[in-house]
Amino acid sequence: MLGAVSGLYNMDSKYQAQLEAFRKSDAERDKLVQELLEQYAKLQADYSDKCNDYENERASRKMWQDKERASSQALAAARQDASPFVVALIDGDGAIFQDALLAAGASGGADASHKLLTDIRSHVAARHPDTNTAGWSILVQIYCNIEGLTKKLLSVGMLKSMGDLAAFARSFTLNQPLFNFTDVGSGKENADYKIREMFRVFSADRHCKHIFFGPCHDNGYLHDLNSARHDSTIASRLTLLETLPAQPGFLSLGFPTVRFPDVFRSENLPDKHVNTYVPPTYTPMPPTGNPVISESPKLVYRTPSLPPLLNGAPHVTSSSLQPTIAPFMPDMKSPSPAPSSNSADGNGTSWAAIGKNGNTTKTINVAPKKAVPKKSLLLNTYEERIDEPLPRVDPAAMNRLYDRIKRQKVCNNYHLLGSCEAGKYCDYQHGEKLSPGELLALKQKARGRSCPNRTGCRDFDCINGHMCHYGVNCYDDKCWFKDTHHMDTSPAVRLYQDGSREFLRDFVGATFPA
Repeated sequence: MLGAVSGLYNMDSKYQAQLEAFRKSDAERDKLVQELLEQYAKLQADYSDKCNDYENERASRKMWQDKERASSQALAAARQDASPFVVALIDGDGAIFQDALLAAGASGGADASHKLLTDIRSHVAARHPDTNTAGWSILVQIYCNIEGLTKKLLSVGMLKSMGDLAAFARSFTLNQPLFNFTDVGSGKENADYKIREMFRVFSADRHCKHIFFGPCHDNGYLHDLNSARHDSTIASRLTLLETLPAQPGFLSLGFPTVRFPDVFRSENLPDKHVNTYVPPTYTPMPPTGNPVISESPKLVYRTPSLPPLLNGAPHVTSSSLQPTIAPFMPDMKSPSPAPSSNSADGNGTSWAAIGKNGNTTKTINVAPKKAVPKKSLLLNTYEERIDEPLPRVDPAAMNRLYDRIKRQKVCNNYHLLGSCEAGKYCDYQHGEKLSPGELLALKQKARGRSCPNRTGCRDFDCINGHMCHYGVNCYDDKCWFKDTHHMDTSPAVRLYQDGSREFLRDFVGATFPA
Protein backbone atom coordinates (compact mmCIF):
# COMPACT_ATOMS: atom_id res chain seq x y z
CA MET A 1 0.00 0.00 0.00
CA LEU A 2 2.79 2.33 1.06
CA GLY A 3 4.64 1.44 -2.09
CA ALA A 4 1.71 2.39 -4.22
CA VAL A 5 1.38 5.74 -2.50
CA SER A 6 5.08 6.41 -2.86
CA GLY A 7 4.85 5.70 -6.57
CA LEU A 8 1.94 8.12 -7.02
CA TYR A 9 3.84 10.81 -5.18
CA ASN A 10 6.86 10.47 -7.39
CA MET A 11 4.67 10.64 -10.49
CA ASP A 12 3.02 13.84 -9.24
CA SER A 13 6.41 15.46 -8.65
CA LYS A 14 7.45 14.57 -12.14
CA TYR A 15 4.33 16.11 -13.61
CA GLN A 16 4.75 19.19 -11.52
CA ALA A 17 8.28 19.60 -12.77
CA GLN A 18 7.16 19.19 -16.36
CA LEU A 19 4.36 21.67 -15.85
CA GLU A 20 6.78 24.20 -14.48
CA ALA A 21 9.00 23.61 -17.43
CA PHE A 22 6.07 24.19 -19.76
CA ARG A 23 5.12 27.34 -17.95
CA LYS A 24 8.64 28.66 -18.13
CA SER A 25 8.82 27.85 -21.81
CA ASP A 26 5.54 29.63 -22.46
CA ALA A 27 6.77 32.65 -20.58
CA GLU A 28 9.95 32.79 -22.64
CA ARG A 29 7.95 32.36 -25.82
CA ASP A 30 5.56 35.13 -24.83
CA LYS A 31 8.51 37.31 -24.01
CA LEU A 32 10.07 36.59 -27.43
CA VAL A 33 6.85 37.30 -29.25
CA GLN A 34 6.48 40.55 -27.34
CA GLU A 35 10.03 41.55 -28.23
CA LEU A 36 9.34 40.72 -31.88
CA LEU A 37 6.22 42.78 -31.87
CA GLU A 38 8.03 45.68 -30.34
CA GLN A 39 10.85 45.45 -32.85
CA TYR A 40 8.40 45.28 -35.75
CA ALA A 41 6.54 48.32 -34.49
CA LYS A 42 9.81 50.22 -34.23
CA LEU A 43 10.89 49.18 -37.72
CA GLN A 44 7.53 50.17 -39.13
CA ALA A 45 7.78 53.60 -37.56
CA ASP A 46 11.32 54.07 -38.91
CA TYR A 47 10.19 52.97 -42.39
CA SER A 48 7.33 55.41 -42.31
CA ASP A 49 9.70 58.22 -41.40
CA LYS A 50 12.06 57.28 -44.19
CA CYS A 51 9.21 57.19 -46.67
CA ASN A 52 8.07 60.61 -45.61
CA ASP A 53 11.59 61.97 -45.95
CA TYR A 54 11.90 60.42 -49.41
CA GLU A 55 8.63 61.94 -50.59
CA ASN A 56 9.71 65.31 -49.31
CA GLU A 57 13.02 65.06 -51.10
CA ARG A 58 11.38 63.96 -54.34
CA ALA A 59 8.87 66.78 -54.20
CA SER A 60 11.64 69.25 -53.53
CA ARG A 61 13.73 67.91 -56.39
CA LYS A 62 10.78 68.07 -58.80
CA MET A 63 10.10 71.64 -57.74
CA TRP A 64 13.66 72.69 -58.52
CA GLN A 65 13.64 70.78 -61.78
CA ASP A 66 10.50 72.58 -62.86
CA LYS A 67 12.01 75.91 -61.95
CA GLU A 68 15.18 75.10 -63.87
CA ARG A 69 13.19 74.03 -66.94
CA ALA A 70 11.05 77.16 -66.85
CA SER A 71 14.13 79.33 -66.49
CA SER A 72 15.82 77.58 -69.42
CA GLN A 73 12.77 78.02 -71.61
CA ALA A 74 12.49 81.66 -70.67
CA LEU A 75 16.17 82.17 -71.44
CA ALA A 76 15.85 80.39 -74.79
CA ALA A 77 12.77 82.41 -75.67
CA ALA A 78 14.55 85.61 -74.73
CA ARG A 79 17.48 84.68 -76.92
CA GLN A 80 15.22 83.74 -79.84
CA ASP A 81 13.18 86.91 -79.63
CA ALA A 82 16.41 88.82 -80.16
CA SER A 83 16.41 87.96 -83.92
CA PRO A 84 12.85 87.33 -85.18
CA PHE A 85 12.16 86.92 -88.90
CA VAL A 86 9.42 86.14 -91.40
CA VAL A 87 9.84 83.79 -94.37
CA ALA A 88 7.95 83.43 -97.66
CA LEU A 89 8.34 80.15 -99.57
CA ILE A 90 7.27 80.48 -103.22
CA ASP A 91 7.19 78.05 -106.14
CA GLY A 92 8.26 80.31 -109.00
CA ASP A 93 7.00 77.94 -111.69
CA GLY A 94 3.42 78.53 -110.55
CA ALA A 95 3.64 82.01 -109.02
CA ILE A 96 4.22 84.22 -112.08
CA PHE A 97 5.11 87.87 -111.62
CA GLN A 98 3.00 90.54 -113.27
CA ASP A 99 3.55 91.04 -117.01
CA ALA A 100 4.82 94.61 -116.65
CA LEU A 101 7.43 93.59 -114.08
CA LEU A 102 8.74 90.73 -116.23
CA ALA A 103 8.81 92.88 -119.37
CA ALA A 104 10.95 95.48 -117.57
CA GLY A 105 13.77 92.95 -117.09
CA ALA A 106 16.34 93.94 -114.47
CA SER A 107 14.47 97.06 -113.37
CA GLY A 108 11.31 94.98 -113.05
CA GLY A 109 13.12 92.57 -110.73
CA ALA A 110 14.12 95.44 -108.45
CA ASP A 111 10.56 96.79 -108.44
CA ALA A 112 9.14 93.33 -107.72
CA SER A 113 11.37 92.80 -104.69
CA HIS A 114 10.45 96.21 -103.27
CA LYS A 115 6.71 95.68 -103.80
CA LEU A 116 6.82 92.19 -102.29
CA LEU A 117 8.76 93.42 -99.24
CA THR A 118 6.23 96.22 -98.68
CA ASP A 119 3.21 93.89 -98.99
CA ILE A 120 4.68 91.29 -96.60
CA ARG A 121 5.52 93.91 -93.97
CA SER A 122 2.00 95.36 -94.15
CA HIS A 123 0.37 91.95 -93.72
CA VAL A 124 2.64 90.93 -90.83
CA ALA A 125 1.93 94.19 -89.00
CA ALA A 126 -1.82 93.55 -89.39
CA ARG A 127 -1.51 89.96 -88.10
CA HIS A 128 0.53 91.01 -85.04
CA PRO A 129 -1.04 94.33 -83.96
CA ASP A 130 0.30 94.11 -80.38
CA THR A 131 3.92 93.58 -81.44
CA ASN A 132 6.42 95.92 -82.99
CA THR A 133 7.23 94.03 -86.22
CA ALA A 134 9.28 96.79 -87.82
CA GLY A 135 12.52 95.10 -86.79
CA TRP A 136 11.60 91.65 -88.08
CA SER A 137 13.72 90.45 -90.96
CA ILE A 138 11.91 89.37 -94.16
CA LEU A 139 13.24 86.31 -95.99
CA VAL A 140 11.88 85.34 -99.44
CA GLN A 141 12.84 82.05 -101.08
CA ILE A 142 11.69 81.51 -104.69
CA TYR A 143 12.50 78.20 -106.41
CA CYS A 144 12.07 77.98 -110.16
CA ASN A 145 13.23 76.28 -113.36
CA ILE A 146 14.45 79.47 -115.03
CA GLU A 147 15.18 77.95 -118.44
CA GLY A 148 11.82 76.18 -118.66
CA LEU A 149 9.87 79.22 -117.48
CA THR A 150 11.81 81.46 -119.88
CA LYS A 151 10.79 79.30 -122.84
CA LYS A 152 7.17 79.40 -121.74
CA LEU A 153 7.17 83.17 -121.26
CA LEU A 154 8.86 83.63 -124.64
CA SER A 155 6.26 81.46 -126.32
CA VAL A 156 3.41 83.62 -125.01
CA GLY A 157 5.15 86.91 -125.80
CA MET A 158 5.88 88.06 -122.25
CA LEU A 159 9.66 88.14 -122.76
CA LYS A 160 11.80 89.33 -125.66
CA SER A 161 14.94 87.23 -125.19
CA MET A 162 16.27 84.24 -123.28
CA GLY A 163 18.26 86.43 -120.88
CA ASP A 164 15.36 88.59 -119.68
CA LEU A 165 14.15 86.30 -116.88
CA ALA A 166 17.70 85.65 -115.65
CA ALA A 167 18.29 89.42 -115.47
CA PHE A 168 14.98 89.82 -113.61
CA ALA A 169 15.89 87.10 -111.11
CA ARG A 170 19.39 88.50 -110.58
CA SER A 171 18.08 91.99 -109.89
CA PHE A 172 15.34 90.59 -107.61
CA THR A 173 17.99 88.80 -105.53
CA LEU A 174 20.49 91.66 -105.36
CA ASN A 175 17.93 94.35 -104.51
CA GLN A 176 17.08 92.81 -101.11
CA PRO A 177 19.81 91.09 -99.01
CA LEU A 178 17.51 88.31 -97.73
CA PHE A 179 15.72 87.60 -101.03
CA ASN A 180 16.78 84.60 -103.12
CA PHE A 181 15.56 83.59 -106.58
CA THR A 182 17.02 80.09 -106.97
CA ASP A 183 17.23 78.16 -110.24
CA VAL A 184 16.57 74.49 -109.39
CA GLY A 185 16.67 73.25 -113.00
CA SER A 186 14.18 71.03 -114.76
CA GLY A 187 12.04 68.53 -112.91
CA LYS A 188 9.00 69.30 -110.77
CA GLU A 189 10.36 67.44 -107.74
CA ASN A 190 13.35 69.78 -107.46
CA ALA A 191 11.30 72.76 -106.31
CA ASP A 192 8.99 70.55 -104.23
CA TYR A 193 11.92 69.04 -102.35
CA LYS A 194 13.46 72.43 -101.55
CA ILE A 195 10.18 73.97 -100.37
CA ARG A 196 9.28 70.99 -98.17
CA GLU A 197 12.65 70.98 -96.44
CA MET A 198 12.65 74.73 -95.93
CA PHE A 199 9.13 74.56 -94.48
CA ARG A 200 10.22 71.81 -92.09
CA VAL A 201 13.24 73.80 -90.88
CA PHE A 202 11.53 77.17 -90.53
CA SER A 203 8.38 75.82 -88.87
CA ALA A 204 10.51 74.30 -86.08
CA ASP A 205 12.50 77.50 -85.54
CA ARG A 206 11.06 79.80 -82.86
CA HIS A 207 12.93 82.70 -84.42
CA CYS A 208 10.52 82.40 -87.35
CA LYS A 209 7.47 84.42 -86.34
CA HIS A 210 5.46 83.97 -89.53
CA ILE A 211 5.49 81.78 -92.66
CA PHE A 212 3.95 82.66 -96.03
CA PHE A 213 3.37 79.43 -97.95
CA GLY A 214 3.17 80.11 -101.67
CA PRO A 215 2.61 76.90 -103.69
CA CYS A 216 -1.16 76.71 -103.07
CA HIS A 217 -1.72 75.63 -106.70
CA ASP A 218 -0.07 72.23 -106.10
CA ASN A 219 -2.06 69.61 -104.20
CA GLY A 220 1.17 67.74 -103.50
CA TYR A 221 1.74 69.95 -100.43
CA LEU A 222 -1.60 69.19 -98.79
CA HIS A 223 -0.16 66.38 -96.63
CA ASP A 224 2.50 68.70 -95.17
CA LEU A 225 -0.02 71.43 -94.34
CA ASN A 226 -2.56 68.98 -92.96
CA SER A 227 0.04 67.82 -90.41
CA ALA A 228 0.86 71.42 -89.51
CA ARG A 229 -2.82 72.19 -88.91
CA HIS A 230 -2.78 70.02 -85.77
CA ASP A 231 0.28 71.78 -84.30
CA SER A 232 -0.83 75.07 -82.78
CA THR A 233 2.73 76.42 -82.66
CA ILE A 234 2.88 76.16 -86.48
CA ALA A 235 -0.73 76.82 -87.44
CA SER A 236 -0.78 80.16 -85.60
CA ARG A 237 2.19 81.37 -87.67
CA LEU A 238 1.07 80.20 -91.13
CA THR A 239 -0.56 82.18 -93.97
CA LEU A 240 -1.31 80.81 -97.44
CA LEU A 241 -0.05 83.09 -100.22
CA GLU A 242 -2.41 82.87 -103.21
CA THR A 243 -1.06 83.72 -106.64
CA LEU A 244 -3.16 81.53 -108.90
CA PRO A 245 -6.45 80.62 -107.19
CA ALA A 246 -5.75 78.15 -104.38
CA GLN A 247 -6.93 74.57 -104.82
CA PRO A 248 -10.07 73.69 -102.77
CA GLY A 249 -8.03 71.33 -100.58
CA PHE A 250 -5.93 74.22 -99.28
CA LEU A 251 -8.92 76.40 -98.50
CA SER A 252 -10.53 73.57 -96.51
CA LEU A 253 -7.57 73.58 -94.09
CA GLY A 254 -8.77 76.85 -92.58
CA PHE A 255 -5.48 78.78 -92.76
CA PRO A 256 -5.62 82.54 -93.44
CA THR A 257 -4.98 83.50 -97.09
CA VAL A 258 -3.53 86.63 -98.66
CA ARG A 259 -2.98 87.96 -102.20
CA PHE A 260 -0.40 90.41 -103.51
CA PRO A 261 -1.99 91.49 -106.83
CA ASP A 262 0.61 94.17 -107.55
CA VAL A 263 3.31 91.51 -107.62
CA PHE A 264 1.86 88.23 -108.93
CA ARG A 265 -0.51 87.28 -111.74
CA SER A 266 -3.84 85.81 -110.70
CA GLU A 267 -4.53 84.10 -114.06
CA ASN A 268 -2.87 81.16 -115.76
CA LEU A 269 -0.50 81.82 -118.63
CA PRO A 270 -2.10 81.56 -122.09
CA ASP A 271 -1.38 78.44 -124.10
CA LYS A 272 0.11 80.39 -127.00
CA HIS A 273 0.95 83.94 -127.96
CA VAL A 274 -1.91 85.95 -129.40
CA ASN A 275 -0.80 88.61 -131.87
CA THR A 276 -2.43 91.85 -130.77
CA TYR A 277 -1.40 93.78 -133.92
CA VAL A 278 -4.52 95.46 -135.36
CA PRO A 279 -3.81 96.94 -138.78
CA PRO A 280 -5.21 100.39 -139.54
CA THR A 281 -7.84 100.83 -142.22
CA TYR A 282 -6.09 101.22 -145.53
CA THR A 283 -7.32 101.99 -149.00
CA PRO A 284 -4.58 101.56 -151.63
CA MET A 285 -4.09 104.61 -153.81
CA PRO A 286 -2.55 104.53 -157.27
CA PRO A 287 0.96 105.97 -157.33
CA THR A 288 1.34 109.55 -158.49
CA GLY A 289 4.08 110.40 -160.87
CA ASN A 290 6.62 107.96 -162.16
CA PRO A 291 7.79 105.12 -159.92
CA VAL A 292 11.34 105.15 -158.71
CA ILE A 293 13.47 102.41 -160.19
CA SER A 294 15.83 100.95 -157.57
CA GLU A 295 19.17 99.42 -158.38
CA SER A 296 17.71 95.88 -158.04
CA PRO A 297 15.70 97.02 -160.13
CA LYS A 298 12.43 96.89 -158.15
CA LEU A 299 9.41 99.14 -158.01
CA VAL A 300 9.38 101.38 -154.95
CA TYR A 301 6.29 103.10 -153.60
CA ARG A 302 6.53 105.30 -150.53
CA THR A 303 3.52 105.37 -148.25
CA PRO A 304 3.16 107.31 -144.97
CA SER A 305 1.99 104.30 -142.95
CA LEU A 306 2.04 100.52 -142.96
CA PRO A 307 -0.63 99.36 -145.46
CA PRO A 308 -1.88 96.07 -144.04
CA LEU A 309 -2.49 93.15 -146.32
CA LEU A 310 -4.18 90.92 -143.76
CA ASN A 311 -7.60 89.31 -143.97
CA GLY A 312 -10.16 92.03 -144.29
CA ALA A 313 -7.89 94.28 -146.42
CA PRO A 314 -9.42 95.57 -149.66
CA HIS A 315 -9.04 93.52 -152.82
CA VAL A 316 -6.20 94.95 -154.89
CA THR A 317 -5.76 93.82 -158.46
CA SER A 318 -2.89 94.15 -160.83
CA SER A 319 -4.57 97.08 -162.58
CA SER A 320 -4.53 99.14 -159.41
CA LEU A 321 -0.83 98.59 -158.84
CA GLN A 322 0.60 98.36 -162.37
CA PRO A 323 2.23 101.71 -163.24
CA THR A 324 3.29 103.00 -166.58
CA ILE A 325 7.07 102.83 -166.53
CA ALA A 326 8.80 105.59 -168.39
CA PRO A 327 12.13 104.77 -170.06
CA PHE A 328 15.09 105.51 -167.87
CA MET A 329 16.73 108.84 -168.68
CA PRO A 330 19.91 110.15 -167.07
CA ASP A 331 19.62 113.35 -165.09
CA MET A 332 20.50 116.44 -167.10
CA LYS A 333 22.95 118.61 -165.27
CA SER A 334 22.60 122.35 -165.49
CA PRO A 335 25.62 124.36 -166.51
CA SER A 336 27.82 125.33 -163.64
CA PRO A 337 30.46 128.01 -163.40
CA ALA A 338 33.99 126.97 -164.10
CA PRO A 339 36.02 126.16 -161.03
CA SER A 340 38.24 128.86 -159.68
CA SER A 341 41.96 128.59 -159.99
CA ASN A 342 42.40 128.00 -156.25
CA SER A 343 39.96 125.09 -155.94
CA ALA A 344 41.09 122.11 -153.94
CA ASP A 345 40.63 119.78 -156.90
CA GLY A 346 41.95 120.52 -160.30
CA ASN A 347 38.84 119.27 -162.14
CA GLY A 348 36.46 121.01 -159.79
CA THR A 349 34.15 118.01 -159.47
CA SER A 350 34.60 117.45 -155.71
CA TRP A 351 35.44 120.75 -154.14
CA ALA A 352 34.33 124.30 -154.85
CA ALA A 353 36.02 127.44 -153.66
CA ILE A 354 33.58 130.20 -152.84
CA GLY A 355 34.99 133.64 -152.28
CA LYS A 356 33.53 136.21 -149.95
CA ASN A 357 34.09 139.87 -150.87
CA GLY A 358 36.93 138.60 -153.00
CA ASN A 359 39.22 138.40 -149.95
CA THR A 360 38.73 134.96 -148.29
CA THR A 361 37.67 131.52 -149.50
CA LYS A 362 35.73 128.70 -147.87
CA THR A 363 36.13 125.12 -149.06
CA ILE A 364 32.90 123.05 -149.20
CA ASN A 365 32.68 119.34 -149.93
CA VAL A 366 29.83 118.70 -152.38
CA ALA A 367 30.58 115.01 -152.99
CA PRO A 368 27.51 112.80 -152.33
CA LYS A 369 27.56 111.04 -148.97
CA LYS A 370 27.16 107.28 -148.79
CA ALA A 371 23.60 106.50 -147.75
CA VAL A 372 23.19 104.56 -144.51
CA PRO A 373 21.24 101.37 -145.29
CA LYS A 374 17.80 101.44 -143.71
CA LYS A 375 16.60 98.55 -141.60
CA SER A 376 13.93 96.46 -143.26
CA LEU A 377 12.17 93.10 -143.15
CA LEU A 378 10.30 90.91 -145.63
CA LEU A 379 6.57 90.11 -145.65
CA ASN A 380 4.48 87.79 -147.76
CA THR A 381 1.09 88.68 -149.23
CA TYR A 382 -0.59 87.82 -145.91
CA GLU A 383 1.55 90.28 -143.96
CA GLU A 384 3.46 87.38 -142.37
CA ARG A 385 7.11 87.97 -141.68
CA ILE A 386 9.63 85.97 -143.70
CA ASP A 387 13.25 85.52 -142.70
CA GLU A 388 15.77 87.15 -144.99
CA PRO A 389 17.89 84.48 -146.73
CA LEU A 390 21.44 84.25 -145.36
CA PRO A 391 24.58 83.58 -147.39
CA ARG A 392 26.21 80.20 -147.17
CA VAL A 393 28.27 79.86 -144.00
CA ASP A 394 31.95 79.04 -144.28
CA PRO A 395 32.46 75.65 -142.55
CA ALA A 396 35.77 76.85 -141.08
CA ALA A 397 34.04 79.87 -139.50
CA MET A 398 31.30 77.63 -138.16
CA ASN A 399 33.89 75.31 -136.57
CA ARG A 400 35.68 78.27 -134.96
CA LEU A 401 32.39 79.51 -133.52
CA TYR A 402 31.50 76.10 -132.08
CA ASP A 403 34.97 75.74 -130.58
CA ARG A 404 34.42 79.04 -128.77
CA ILE A 405 30.91 78.05 -127.68
CA LYS A 406 32.27 74.84 -126.15
CA ARG A 407 34.23 76.95 -123.69
CA GLN A 408 31.32 79.30 -122.97
CA LYS A 409 28.20 80.26 -124.89
CA VAL A 410 28.47 83.66 -126.57
CA CYS A 411 25.93 86.45 -126.08
CA ASN A 412 23.76 86.85 -129.19
CA ASN A 413 22.68 90.40 -128.32
CA TYR A 414 26.23 91.60 -127.72
CA HIS A 415 27.73 90.14 -130.90
CA LEU A 416 24.79 90.52 -133.31
CA LEU A 417 23.18 93.74 -132.04
CA GLY A 418 26.26 95.40 -130.57
CA SER A 419 25.01 95.77 -127.00
CA CYS A 420 23.67 93.74 -124.08
CA GLU A 421 21.40 95.14 -121.35
CA ALA A 422 22.77 92.69 -118.78
CA GLY A 423 26.27 94.10 -119.15
CA LYS A 424 28.76 92.53 -116.75
CA TYR A 425 25.97 90.45 -115.22
CA CYS A 426 25.32 88.60 -118.47
CA ASP A 427 25.64 84.82 -118.18
CA TYR A 428 27.07 84.56 -121.68
CA GLN A 429 30.42 85.50 -123.18
CA HIS A 430 31.12 88.97 -124.56
CA GLY A 431 34.88 89.22 -124.91
CA GLU A 432 36.62 89.33 -128.28
CA LYS A 433 34.55 90.36 -131.28
CA LEU A 434 33.65 87.65 -133.78
CA SER A 435 34.91 87.70 -137.34
CA PRO A 436 32.40 88.39 -140.17
CA GLY A 437 32.27 84.68 -140.97
CA GLU A 438 31.67 83.77 -137.34
CA LEU A 439 28.99 86.48 -137.05
CA LEU A 440 27.20 84.95 -140.04
CA ALA A 441 27.42 81.51 -138.40
CA LEU A 442 26.06 82.92 -135.12
CA LYS A 443 23.23 84.67 -136.96
CA GLN A 444 22.27 81.39 -138.61
CA LYS A 445 22.42 79.63 -135.24
CA ALA A 446 20.22 82.31 -133.63
CA ARG A 447 17.61 81.71 -136.34
CA GLY A 448 17.06 78.28 -134.81
CA ARG A 449 15.33 79.86 -131.79
CA SER A 450 11.70 80.79 -132.34
CA CYS A 451 10.64 84.42 -131.97
CA PRO A 452 7.72 84.62 -129.49
CA ASN A 453 5.77 86.84 -131.92
CA ARG A 454 6.32 84.42 -134.80
CA THR A 455 5.22 85.87 -138.14
CA GLY A 456 3.60 88.88 -136.46
CA CYS A 457 7.00 90.22 -135.36
CA ARG A 458 7.80 93.77 -136.52
CA ASP A 459 11.04 94.19 -134.58
CA PHE A 460 13.67 95.21 -137.11
CA ASP A 461 16.45 94.13 -134.72
CA CYS A 462 14.98 90.70 -133.99
CA ILE A 463 17.65 88.01 -134.45
CA ASN A 464 15.40 85.00 -133.84
CA GLY A 465 13.73 82.83 -136.45
CA HIS A 466 10.18 83.42 -137.64
CA MET A 467 9.54 80.48 -139.97
CA CYS A 468 10.64 76.93 -140.70
CA HIS A 469 12.94 76.96 -143.71
CA TYR A 470 12.04 73.36 -144.54
CA GLY A 471 8.35 74.19 -144.79
CA VAL A 472 6.13 71.24 -145.71
CA ASN A 473 9.25 69.08 -146.01
CA CYS A 474 9.99 69.32 -142.29
CA TYR A 475 9.52 66.02 -140.51
CA ASP A 476 10.56 67.13 -137.02
CA ASP A 477 7.58 66.50 -134.70
CA LYS A 478 9.09 68.91 -132.15
CA CYS A 479 9.84 71.71 -134.63
CA TRP A 480 9.51 75.09 -132.95
CA PHE A 481 8.07 76.51 -136.19
CA LYS A 482 5.54 73.75 -136.97
CA ASP A 483 2.72 76.30 -137.20
CA THR A 484 4.52 77.90 -140.20
CA HIS A 485 5.04 74.73 -142.25
CA HIS A 486 2.24 75.63 -144.68
CA MET A 487 2.72 79.41 -144.83
CA ASP A 488 3.51 81.31 -148.02
CA THR A 489 7.27 81.86 -148.02
CA SER A 490 7.42 84.04 -151.15
CA PRO A 491 8.50 87.60 -150.27
CA ALA A 492 6.05 90.21 -151.56
CA VAL A 493 6.89 93.40 -149.69
CA ARG A 494 9.97 94.87 -148.06
CA LEU A 495 8.91 96.93 -145.05
CA TYR A 496 11.29 99.68 -143.90
CA GLN A 497 11.65 101.06 -140.40
CA ASP A 498 10.24 104.44 -141.40
CA GLY A 499 6.99 102.76 -142.53
CA SER A 500 7.67 102.89 -146.25
CA ARG A 501 7.24 99.80 -148.39
CA GLU A 502 8.96 98.37 -151.40
CA PHE A 503 6.76 96.11 -153.49
CA LEU A 504 9.02 93.53 -155.03
CA ARG A 505 9.04 93.28 -158.86
CA ASP A 506 7.81 89.69 -158.93
CA PHE A 507 4.95 90.76 -156.69
CA VAL A 508 3.71 93.73 -158.75
CA GLY A 509 0.87 92.53 -160.93
CA ALA A 510 -0.11 89.78 -158.49
CA THR A 511 -3.50 89.71 -156.81
CA PHE A 512 -3.83 90.21 -153.07
CA PRO A 513 -5.92 87.62 -151.24
CA ALA A 514 -9.35 88.90 -150.31
